[in-house]
Amino acid sequence: MSNETELDSTKVRMKASGELVIRVDGKEQVIAQYDKTTGTLEYTTKDNSVRYSSQVTARVGTVSNGTEPSGNVIRNIRIKGDEVAKPKTKRPKMGPEGDSTEDIVQWYLDNDMPQAIVRYGIYTDAKGNPIRKHVKRLVKNTVDNRNLDDDDIQAVKEGPKTVTKGPVTIEGEWIEDRAGIIARRATRLTYTPNEVVGGYQPDEDGDEPEIEGDND
Repeated sequence: MSNETELDSTKVRMKASGELVIRVDGKEQVIAQYDKTTGTLEYTTKDNSVRYSSQVTARVGTVSNGTEPSGNVIRNIRIKGDEVAKPKTKRPKMGPEGDSTEDIVQWYLDNDMPQAIVRYGIYTDAKGNPIRKHVKRLVKNTVDNRNLDDDDIQAVKEGPKTVTKGPVTIEGEWIEDRAGIIARRATRLTYTPNEVVGGYQPDEDGDEPEIEGDND
């Protein structure tokens, strides 16, 4: 059985106490604890935060087998034993994009790196610092020119070799960062391994070795 199949078949349950558990070899195992009063989700280990992140957050946030919202809010995400940061500034309010909003991501990076690492699945080196690489991302935006006459509509670049002209088009723009933060979750300030120029295969079994000056 593949690792993905094993994860798909693992059912995360949440007890009334807030413990999130799975069954391993017939025995119940606690992988996280949710405190409804503070909104804090605390994983028992870093490995559990990586392996069960989507299942745990879905279980906390929904009821009725995932068909209805639970009303539970996850305000903080941590790993047991990690130092609790003392933010220098108040966190901005979350908008429609939730914790993927650029200023929210930047706030976590500046004020609570341990939580940023857990929230976005940031890959780290042997010293616990974020792995940074040369990255490129194609961002597509909708261009709406329906209020213009046909003669006034300008052609837009949709891709590297594609130009389109029409009342509604998709415009492609390449974003490049020589020191982009590599993470499992892509946000405006974090990039996935497949966005690394030249390719990159992270070490999923442990922290990356520290390579001095490795930003390319």
